[in-house]
Amino acid sequence: MDEIEPWTSKAGPSQSWFGLTSGRYWVETSVGTALQHTEVGRVQRNLTSPYADYHVARFFEDLQNVLSAVLEPVPSDIAALTANSEWRAAIALHKSSEPGNSNYTYDIGEAFEWRRERSIDSGHLASGPHFNFCRIADAVHVDWETPGDNTKEIWLTPAGKFTISADNFKIAAERFIYGFLNAMQKRVDDIARNGWQRPDCNLDVPALIREQRKRVLRAHDLLLTTCKTDWPEIRILIRELSTSARIIDPLDYEGTVQ
Repeated sequence: MDEIEPWTSKAGPSQSWFGLTSGRYWVETSVGTALQHTEVGRVQRNLTSPYADYHVARFFEDLQNVLSAVLEPVPSDIAALTANSEWRAAIALHKSSEPGNSNYTYDIGEAFEWRRERSIDSGHLASGPHFNFCRIADAVHVDWETPGDNTKEIWLTPAGKFTISADNFKIAAERFIYGFLNAMQKRVDDIARNGWQRPDCNLDVPALIREQRKRVLRAHDLLLTTCKTDWPEIRILIRELSTSARIIDPLDYEGTVQ
């Protein structure tokens, strides 16, 4: 905890629950480790560890926010269509050709909102990867990619794609969430027991204890939450977009999510 940079404000340097989650994290998968820097990337960022170095609470929050949606099965026809690059390119081309049609842009957002609800953006990291999740039947399809140039110089695995059973995905997510909360509980208990020892910044210890309790309760509530997307409405929006873009019978597409 002595190495964590304090927040700066008009009231002076301080720390908080979120700030005290500063650490390193990564995601181990069957096709490689995401959020692990190459040696070049580590040196460029002046890191002592090859892994993402940030407040772990950010990934903790992001994962909690998408988990119920990720565990909800997506109809295979909708998943296959929106995974089809030719269809997406046709929609994007039509969108760009109608810059003044605000309703059309809104419809695109509505039709694709379910995809955003199943993604994690690592924009808080320099050249951070973007993660996408899609459950089909009992399997969760996971992929990530890193926008920008020279990503292979920065990340050991800048992109990847794999499939995991929904049960195993849930187990892994819960293991991380509760493991993180237990680690923070030890940190909070240590501060509550021994006091805040750093003279270079302030910490509201009672507020820290309250925040930890609130985070534990929220995590428990979120893990019991289920997602119920209005798939018939999504189908209507997709058909309207495809008709406008002159794509015939979009949901007759017979592709699969790879």
